[in-house]
Amino acid sequence: MLFALVSCRENNIIKSEDKLIEEKLSKIVDTKNVNISISSNPYDYITNSKEEYADIISMEGSLEYMINEFAKSNEDGLKEYIMALACCDILGEDITNKQWNSGREWYTNYLYIKES
Repeated sequence: MLFALVSCRENNIIKSEDKLIEEKLSKIVDTKNVNISISSNPYDYITNSKEEYADIISMEGSLEYMINEFAKSNEDGLKEYIMALACCDILGEDITNKQWNSGREWYTNYLYIKES
């Protein structure tokens, strides 16, 4: 019974962290922000939400959450590009010579490298 309580608590903590990560991602990609709403540059969105982005890349569980989000969806928009950039930062990847042009492409490359 104690194991069930601990497991339930751990699941609640994970769900809480996932919700927080999602909220921060949503804030970054919010296109209602007049400062960047006309920009198509993902880096503008990150620059405009530096604190949220820093929180995401520093939170334990962020990488796993974003990889799971890629796996659950076939979307390939702004959110996925920002998730790919965050994953690169977490993994310490050098993006100056990146071999991808979209978040989905990054994820496909990630899976290929992981399986190799």
